[in-house]
Amino acid sequence: MNVRITAACLIGLAIVIEGCASGGAPPGIQPQAQVLAEEDLPAWVLALPEGEPPRDNDYTNEAALFMFQAEGQEIPESVESLYQQALESAQGGIQFDPTNAQSYVQAGQAYIALGDHVGADEMFDRAEEIYPRSLLETNFFRETEWIQIFNGAVVAMGDDRSAGVAALELAHVIYQGRPEAMMQLGGMYLEDGRSEDALDMFNQAEDLIEGPIGQREEDPLVLSALQESLQVVRFNQAQLLFGMERYQEAAGVYQALVDEDPDDLMAYSNLGAALVAGGDSDGASTVYADLLARPGLTVTDYNVIAVGAYNGDLFLQAAQAFGRAFEALPQNRDFIFNQVQSLYLAEAWDQLLEVAPRLIELDTHNQNARRFLVQAFVGLDRMQEAAPTLDEMEALPFEVSGLLLDAVDGGYVIAGLLTNRNSDAGSTAEIRFRVYDVGGLEVGSQDMSIMLGEVEQSVEFQVDFPTTTEVIGYNYEVLN
Repeated sequence: MNVRITAACLIGLAIVIEGCASGGAPPGIQPQAQVLAEEDLPAWVLALPEGEPPRDNDYTNEAALFMFQAEGQEIPESVESLYQQALESAQGGIQFDPTNAQSYVQAGQAYIALGDHVGADEMFDRAEEIYPRSLLETNFFRETEWIQIFNGAVVAMGDDRSAGVAALELAHVIYQGRPEAMMQLGGMYLEDGRSEDALDMFNQAEDLIEGPIGQREEDPLVLSALQESLQVVRFNQAQLLFGMERYQEAAGVYQALVDEDPDDLMAYSNLGAALVAGGDSDGASTVYADLLARPGLTVTDYNVIAVGAYNGDLFLQAAQAFGRAFEALPQNRDFIFNQVQSLYLAEAWDQLLEVAPRLIELDTHNQNARRFLVQAFVGLDRMQEAAPTLDEMEALPFEVSGLLLDAVDGGYVIAGLLTNRNSDAGSTAEIRFRVYDVGGLEVGSQDMSIMLGEVEQSVEFQVDFPTTTEVIGYNYEVLN
């Protein structure tokens, strides 16, 4: 297992909003058209500058009539024609009275109906400049259209990714009052290698949640959902910054996550890795020492800590964490392998000499397992004691290497390589693979008969384990 490659990297790619895949409106603040008296206006609206109040005139009345007729029309061509007439009336109203926000709002409505969202955005922006309290009205129209576009984008994503991304971008043009499209776009941009654009989307989502909607919202359930979204956004920001080698900024975001939730071991562990990458090894060492001193950690917790320490080149602490994970789940070959590899990289020869034989017991047909033990003897200047291990390594009939446990649809697979070392070509290796849950209970086992190629030739193999149980550990047993 290459720990550095399989490090925790939980960028929120393609964040599917619950309910959207089936076409339902995404959760959160739903738009509701309201006509409110002055005393009933929300506090945030009353806090806006009054600006130039809107007014009715012949143009606004005419535009309103055309849109009313369009809403009751079922023939598409007639609907389009009526909205076009409404737009022309609204544009006439703008020419007649350029300071009347009402005409700009009507023009924006007509543009939306005609599919020109950029035009609608410009008209709504102008209405909000003239009469800031127009936000209560324009936000309703923006969000209503945003929901339609966003839901369509999520559905389209499965068939045409580029069309889905384009629709998300369109949703973002018309309305920036909800974070879901920003989060989705951030994930999609990241997949496309557009790190700066992805970071910009996540930054916008953070600013929005911490600012306007977070400050205005009073519903506890919505506030809780927004807080969860903020945690996802910040984690994604930190991971992006880390990948862009902006380590100090990444550490700052991880620190904020830890300050908000000291029990977020993933963020705390990644904070340590960011500190190391940014040159603060002492700070990182303190982080991992604190993590390892915590009581009640699970095998999953230890693995998270270990991966973070390993990626921060803190190999002794990584070895300690992998060792504790192995003690909690001794059936997991990867935990002991990673512990031994960490000790090797730390040049901790005494500890390596003690632990490497345990790896050989579990990883019986891997030459590297024995190489680690040989290296421990070499490091301690006891080369003569390595001879029996070298002989065993050279005498292996075949080698099992490159093992990887991976989750797939419907279960898990174990993939690897089988290399003929000293066997006849065409002979077979009989191997039993087992997988385990987090409690160490066996979830399943599979026997495989793999034909060997020529000496020093490798063949790939894959073992399938259909299961709905979460698998965290695995090992193998050679039967012949």
